[in-house]
Amino acid sequence: MKKVFLIVLNLLFVFTFLFARDIKATTSSGKSVILKDDGTWQYEEKKTKKAESKSKISKPESATKKYESKLGFVNVWYDPDKWRIKEQFSNSSEVSFYYNDNSCSAFLLTEKGKVSNKMLRTAIEYNAKQIADEFEITDETTKIVNGTELYCVHALAKLMDVDVIYNYYCWTGDTGTVQFVIGVIQDLYPTVEDNVFELLNGLEIIQ
Repeated sequence: MKKVFLIVLNLLFVFTFLFARDIKATTSSGKSVILKDDGTWQYEEKKTKKAESKSKISKPESATKKYESKLGFVNVWYDPDKWRIKEQFSNSSEVSFYYNDNSCSAFLLTEKGKVSNKMLRTAIEYNAKQIADEFEITDETTKIVNGTELYCVHALAKLMDVDVIYNYYCWTGDTGTVQFVIGVIQDLYPTVEDNVFELLNGLEIIQ
């Protein structure tokens, strides 16, 4: 008996919810109106979609020194008082950047050839999972940085039981493909986040 009572009570809540809602209707002249549950009505307000505007980001004024890529279509502007560089870190990364207190490091990966953002995402995941115990992309967006739209990725990883945050700025076009990535230990991230994006925002694509 209790089960039957609960079922009926649940159905009552459902129907109360359904019939308490306003009803949308159309008049013979084609205008949309809202019929209220109290017997009144009003014309439906037309909602206009606001165009999404992307904020334009420029390199910081403190970024006074420029690294010019060997491929010729990308520069990185950086603050020499905060970052030091080491060229030819590996075959895939032509230059690396190290924050002065060694709390974070960045790598510029460039290659010839154009790919899709979907392929870039796949490459990011594949490469990261070769060295990380865990890796998860938590956010993807696009930003206009120094006049060029970039594909941006935020990810979380675990390396030898250490939690690491990665931020990627990526671009691909007829002249080549770029991945600019910075990794920071998660516990240190709040103290260097501003410096991370100052460096990332120094990425300049030459078209």
